[in-house]
Amino acid sequence: MGQLIGLHFAVPPRTLDATWGRGVMWRGCLYQPSTRFDVRPMPGVDVIGEWRDLPSLFRPGTFQLVVWDPPHQTDGGERAFTKGVWAASYGTAADDLRGHANITHLYDGFLQAARPILEPGGLLLAKIADQVHGGVQQLQAVELVIAARTAGWTVCEMVPKMRHVTPNDPRWRRQLHVRKAWSYWIGAHPGPRCTAMGVRLFRSCDACGREFRARRRDAKTCSGRCRSRLHDTLRRSAAQQLSVSSVGHA
Repeated sequence: MGQLIGLHFAVPPRTLDATWGRGVMWRGCLYQPSTRFDVRPMPGVDVIGEWRDLPSLFRPGTFQLVVWDPPHQTDGGERAFTKGVWAASYGTAADDLRGHANITHLYDGFLQAARPILEPGGLLLAKIADQVHGGVQQLQAVELVIAARTAGWTVCEMVPKMRHVTPNDPRWRRQLHVRKAWSYWIGAHPGPRCTAMGVRLFRSCDACGREFRARRRDAKTCSGRCRSRLHDTLRRSAAQQLSVSSVGHA
């Protein structure tokens, strides 16, 4: 996540975490959210509310970045709908998840709610995982890309992120799908193009060792002096090898 933010913003952006939970995904990240939002009164939450209320809670263009990590599972058994670990950590007790095969019904509403509070050229970063429901693989990450493009967003990133592998349920008699241990960071802009600034890449000079910005793709040295120094070194090395080879043959 930090690398994606760094590619789009030269300085830390005004950020809304729209699904704060316990803030686990921000641990160790160079960037931190300006506002922490959640439907539950979790520790550290700044604003409590529903996703659909974002436009009424914040002024237009308040944020440069909105981060969204919705529950990715719609049917986790009784644990998902009680006050246990699933409900507390992942928000799976929400009423709008019951009876659905996937979470794709959330996409249009959230995209509509997030768009007004993003400034022009802003970025939505969503972390989405796929799931298997009723024996059918639910490609939830792909469906978000389709929903965003249909709504006029520009999707510029879809980066896989390794998750912990879930052990097989002992009640299963047959496995029908590969249980993927991946989630995806999806980056999208509410407009016709990606506004990423990018990061200037530095190289290490082969002659003096200092970092420099290369003007050519094949540049190996930082200046003409270092280029001459490198050529002299290569010539001396070639001459020494030739000399050693000649002595060996003699």
